[in-house]
Amino acid sequence: MARVTAADRVAEEVAARLETLATLTAEAVLSSIYRPQVADATSDQQLDYWATELVPNGVFSPEGRDRVVAQVGAPEYKSIALSLARRARKQAREEPEETAPTALPTEPPPAEEGY
Repeated sequence: MARVTAADRVAEEVAARLETLATLTAEAVLSSIYRPQVADATSDQQLDYWATELVPNGVFSPEGRDRVVAQVGAPEYKSIALSLARRARKQAREEPEETAPTALPTEPPPAEEGY
């Protein structure tokens, strides 16, 4: 059996420390490069997204409902559906009422001179 000297122990400790630092550095770099970038959406943006699933083209989609329930669960689906309904009611109240069509002119426009 070979005798381990103090210099050998120091060399082993330095090598282990360098290996640990290199591993930690590589993990930090790789996780920062490949970590998904996340943006915080506003509540209106979130509702716009859910509306594309639940009410595409203005018509309720049972298939979309099933996808949303599978994705977020029934309690969260209920919250989303209620929020969409509130927003739809609010938008309906804010839309101006249709005005009556303007009357058609009874006199012809004046003729242009020179023709």
